[in-house]
Amino acid sequence: MNLHPEPTAAEPTAAGPAARVARARPGAVLEERNITVEPRTPWTSLLVWFLAAFEIGPDVGIGYTKVDTTRPPSAVRISTPDGSWAEIGIGAAADGTYAVAEGGPRALWRTVEQAHELWERHGRPGWERFGLTVTPDRQTVWLDDPDGDVRWELPVGR
Repeated sequence: MNLHPEPTAAEPTAAGPAARVARARPGAVLEERNITVEPRTPWTSLLVWFLAAFEIGPDVGIGYTKVDTTRPPSAVRISTPDGSWAEIGIGAAADGTYAVAEGGPRALWRTVEQAHELWERHGRPGWERFGLTVTPDRQTVWLDDPDGDVRWELPVGR
C-alpha cells in the first residue's frame, strides 16, 4: 500500500464537512453516520491498514482537514483515484462515537471498519501470524494456516 498525503481544502460551513465534500463532488453518493472505531486505529495498528488494503487497493490518499489553520486538524480524509472518499472526525462525541461521511463508488471507511472487525475477531493478530505462499500461478496471504479459511489471493504480475 502506498500512503501519500493528499492536499485537501475545507471551507467553514454550518452544514459540516460532509456537505462541503459533497458539494465539491457533484453526484457523489453520500452516507453520514457515527462510528465506534477510533479514527487513529489504522495508524496505531498498521495491520488494520494491511487488511483493508486487500479491498481498497494500493493507491490511497491520506490527509487531514482543517477549517482553522490555528487549530489541530478536525478530520482524517482518505480517498482513492476512483472518486471514493471518506472523512472521519477526529474528536469523539459525548457517547464516544466519531462522525464519518463517505461518498463515491466504494465505502472506504466501512472497508477499514470491516478490516478492524476481522482483526478483532481473530484476537488482534500480530505480523507473526500472517504468511505468504507464492507459486508460479498464485500469491496468497494467509492468517495462521496456509490452507485455512482466512486468506487473500493477490494478483499475479506477468
